[in-house]
Amino acid sequence: MIGKQECQHCKQMIAEHIFDMHEFQCQKNYINCSVCQLRIHIDEEETHMITHQTKKQTQEQVEEDVDWVICDFCNTQIWLVELEQHTSVCGSRTDVCSFCFKNVVMSKLREHELECFRKQNFPQLVEKEAKNKQQDQKQKNGQQPKQVEQQQISNIDPDDDFDYASYADYN
Repeated sequence: MIGKQECQHCKQMIAEHIFDMHEFQCQKNYINCSVCQLRIHIDEEETHMITHQTKKQTQEQVEEDVDWVICDFCNTQIWLVELEQHTSVCGSRTDVCSFCFKNVVMSKLREHELECFRKQNFPQLVEKEAKNKQQDQKQKNGQQPKQVEQQQISNIDPDDDFDYASYADYN
């Protein structure tokens, strides 16, 4: 199991072997919002502050709160209007696969870990799927599997009167 440490800037648990790099990047690229104290990327600050202004105006018009959502990658609470921009930045960060310990882009981590899990726990199934995929690819490329060729040869009727040996001499 990989050891993890809590980053003092974003309060996330980070694998020890990338902790120093993460902490440097986190301190350099993220700030705390002066209004709501959320941890936001520096590039999102302007949009985030506009959202605060919009929220204030909305609250003055209607006593209703702006929708909040949780980021799938960092589990941070963000406003729905900021979700797309936030996830594009947040999803491009890397984290360590808990199965193979490789660094993987956050937006691909779930699929990657699922595949690693399958490879470790069901190797025969993964191997069979790979063989089936190869066969399908050969068929798409016009290569017929040998089984099909043998079936075509076995369709020759041994009782018909055609002289196959003399036909082969002409070809």
